[in-house]
Amino acid sequence: MDRQWLESVCEFSCTAAILAPLPGPWAGQGQPPWAHPHVDTWKTSTQIKARLQRRLDGNMTRLKILHHPDPRLRTKATPVDTFDSQLAEFAENMLETMYAAPGIGLAATQVNVHKRVIVVDVSDTKSEAYTLINPVLEPFGAKIQGEEGCLSVPEIYESVERFEQVNVTAQDVNGEPIEFTASGMLAICIQHECDHLEGRLFVDYLSSLKRNRISKKLRERSKTLV
Repeated sequence: MDRQWLESVCEFSCTAAILAPLPGPWAGQGQPPWAHPHVDTWKTSTQIKARLQRRLDGNMTRLKILHHPDPRLRTKATPVDTFDSQLAEFAENMLETMYAAPGIGLAATQVNVHKRVIVVDVSDTKSEAYTLINPVLEPFGAKIQGEEGCLSVPEIYESVERFEQVNVTAQDVNGEPIEFTASGMLAICIQHECDHLEGRLFVDYLSSLKRNRISKKLRERSKTLV
């Protein structure tokens, strides 16, 4: 039996049991009074179930992630101007790839599609995904130092300075406008992923000595995997 399929079934069953609506006076009237004030529980439940059902139906594709120092990671992404079912499917496949890696963010550049698309989910439950098309950032406030890693720079973690808050303007997969303010880990992750769209990696913020050492290490590792 396919282990991935079995794990998906178990995850789907557990999620459905935990998040299924309970009977009560709020039935059919939106989310109940115990719902988390900062999370749309009904929407979260629907997103998880839909993603798992697509996985069970075989409608999810895990994309190949490029690894530094692959020169394609240095390509600057171009804006998305067509919002159709192919874009929506690509975004879902990006999420599947990110979760499977596992990671908390992924840019289209990392899977060799040079369009301005990122996906992010910093939640512990993998249930608060953001799909941002053509994101534009306005960082503000203080800068903080934090350790970062990257799916394109595997097993490498270094301290990077970023803004703690950022105003985000973007579009969803239907082309509808999105605006919100992110802070903390979410803000840092969005900045990290938007760097990819400009052909930048978090290692670019390090000294040349560290960058060269990391590049050499990843080249040697790739040779052992061939």
